[in-house]
Amino acid sequence: MRRIALGLTIALLAASSASAQVPTLFNTGVDAAGNQLAPGSIDPHYLAYTFSTVGTPGSLVGSAELIQNGYEFYYAQNPTSRWIWTNKNGNLDGLYYNSLLRTTFDLTGYDLTTVAITVNMAADNYIADVYMNGSSLAQSYAGFFSYYTFNITSGFVNGINTLDFYAVDQGPPAAFNAYYSTQGRLLPPTTTTPEPASIVLVASGLLGVFGVARRRRNANA
Repeated sequence: MRRIALGLTIALLAASSASAQVPTLFNTGVDAAGNQLAPGSIDPHYLAYTFSTVGTPGSLVGSAELIQNGYEFYYAQNPTSRWIWTNKNGNLDGLYYNSLLRTTFDLTGYDLTTVAITVNMAADNYIADVYMNGSSLAQSYAGFFSYYTFNITSGFVNGINTLDFYAVDQGPPAAFNAYYSTQGRLLPPTTTTPEPASIVLVASGLLGVFGVARRRRNANA
């Protein structure tokens, strides 16, 4: 029985320390299961803000939306993401030339030194910079016929992390797209060691039980 318990413990520790994806970081334009949403849908994982200065979020507009203006399939396509903007018409109304697209992901329980995220991004017209947890990653890109790729391997925090994409439209239409590959190692579960006082109480209880049982045997003898 002890061997079985030991084997299960080792298996659990090995599983918990194995590499894993970061399931709370979502591509643009997908649902909770990672399936592409329909054009015109609300993106449940990205918020849209205005901004005047890169690095300083402006007013929250609301959830980002998948564009639906006839251009959504004109841009470079990816089977695991779709194009979004602050509004579904992709700024054809000229309301949002500067759009900050924000997403969050949870790294609770991860060994942060093992986390790595590959970002693939594109925009009409360009991404001025990307910030993580309020700090610039010094990454920019102009283009919507192909994707720009870079890696993030540091700057993470235990808990909720924030990715901000500062996208700029130089003339309607506008759109933004991002998809990721991730990896990280989960920390093994912590085990609680009984305090000495607790051990003494348990031992005292066991001695009491043994004492009662012995007296009963003597009385029946």
